[in-house]
Amino acid sequence: MKLRSLALVAVSLVALTGFKPDDIKLTRTFAVGNKDVYVQTYKSKNSIETPAGNQDFDVTGSSTFSIIYKKTNEKGCEIDMVTSDMKMESAMAMPGVADSMPKEITMSGMLDARNRVSEVKAGKGLDPMVAMMMHSANMGSTGFFTEFPENAVKIGDTWEFSIGMANAGVPADTKLKAKLESEKDNYWVVRVTGTIPMKMDMSQASQQTGGMEMVMNMTMNMDYGVQVEKGTGRALSLTGKIATTMKMEFPSLGMSMPGTGTTEISAKLKQ
Repeated sequence: MKLRSLALVAVSLVALTGFKPDDIKLTRTFAVGNKDVYVQTYKSKNSIETPAGNQDFDVTGSSTFSIIYKKTNEKGCEIDMVTSDMKMESAMAMPGVADSMPKEITMSGMLDARNRVSEVKAGKGLDPMVAMMMHSANMGSTGFFTEFPENAVKIGDTWEFSIGMANAGVPADTKLKAKLESEKDNYWVVRVTGTIPMKMDMSQASQQTGGMEMVMNMTMNMDYGVQVEKGTGRALSLTGKIATTMKMEFPSLGMSMPGTGTTEISAKLKQ
């Protein structure tokens, strides 16, 4: 009789809500006062066509990305996002960049139950050249805030989402594609793919280093997987690759230099 009663309850719930046993509802929960700390690393191989021939160079780096949960309201949870311990090594000399590297970048925003960040406010502005480099160093933040779908999904389902957090030079309506790829004991794997265009006027930075007017155009093809923890919706880790095409334009010279690059990124929850 008990089994029959449970079965009737299950049938009633499906009829009333449309929710089926194999449906998965991705939802973000918040623990006010807690802090999630991620260690990020990246390594890229790049090639630029210059008048003197192809210039190949590697860039490696690491940083710490922290999400601090402050207080909740009807919109979600107020958070601080802090990027610190930034380290970078490159075979290409970059005059003036090392001195202008900030010790810490702090941003604040509102995080809701669908893992969307809004009302983003940044701290002190960065030099454009440094901003571009830090964008690459902190590319994992896009994965931490992968938007969850409004409705329940099944393994194999896909959805599109806009990049909610403002990134330097990236159009606000840029969209990526997410897929609920698989399920493990304590997490789901979400695969994120798509193309991110980016345009930055580097003139100010160039003038500061005695250079000339320069505009950087980039297209980044993303492909990474995120481990989404069951129960909290937070990212446990992410790994991925970014294939980049770029073009440095020098309007005053009527010259441009194209290039390509491949970056491997990873991030893992430390605590």
